[in-house]
Amino acid sequence: MHNNLIYLTDGHGKVDATQLSDFEWARLVADNRDSTRRQLVKCAWCWDEDKVTHWMKTYSRTNGARVISHQAGECADHPYQSLESDEHKAYCDRVERVGMAEGFQARREARAGDGRTRSDVLLVGSRHVSYEMQHSPFKRRHGAKGADPSVPRR
Repeated sequence: MHNNLIYLTDGHGKVDATQLSDFEWARLVADNRDSTRRQLVKCAWCWDEDKVTHWMKTYSRTNGARVISHQAGECADHPYQSLESDEHKAYCDRVERVGMAEGFQARREARAGDGRTRSDVLLVGSRHVSYEMQHSPFKRRHGAKGADPSVPRR
């Protein structure tokens, strides 16, 4: 679950959705079927930080994973520090350290000047340099054009 802090408009207030029982979660998903019309689940991050109301979708994946997400087309730039891997944090630390050594001011989870995007690390100096760390392990047979990395190329 990416965005677990939500406001419930049914009187429960701010809730950590990971703390809901399976029954409570199933009930919430059922009650929130048409989330923009129902207006039951509000993004706590958007409200607390920017006083903007975004009505959240709630559903479960086939593997049982709970999902709370923004509607398509809404800004969903949130710092998910609790979900960041140690590797991701290390990359951010390195960018911050090198940027500061080069004379930049480093800001973590900072919004761009237009307020629309958020970066893992924003370096501010004679230029603004935004870093968003994206990495994932490569899997067998998912290389270039589906090639098997264990088979040598000719």
